[in-house]
Amino acid sequence: MTITDIEDPTDWPDASAPWRTADEPEWRRRVYALGWRARKGPYGKVAEYVLSGPCPRCGHQMTATAGAAVVLREDTVVETVRCNCDGTPHAGRPEARTGCGARGNVPIP
Repeated sequence: MTITDIEDPTDWPDASAPWRTADEPEWRRRVYALGWRARKGPYGKVAEYVLSGPCPRCGHQMTATAGAAVVLREDTVVETVRCNCDGTPHAGRPEARTGCGARGNVPIP
């Protein structure tokens, strides 16, 4: 990735953003700021974590869950989060996909 491949986050959110698969640090930071919420299971223990809010890049609603799919990276638990806004067109998006293409590994506290 070169500096010209990185979007200017001051232009975010942009509802008309085209499909773009990029892992940008500012996107990850803003997604992390949405805050994970612990969802408890039937015995009162955390069953999964849920993150929900507007995608920093396109502004549409996105939701991520983390449970058994979390990955340990250098003593930090992270989940790969992708914008999964649905029903909103993003030019160039593959037919079988959702979202604007933004994604990244987001730590779970």
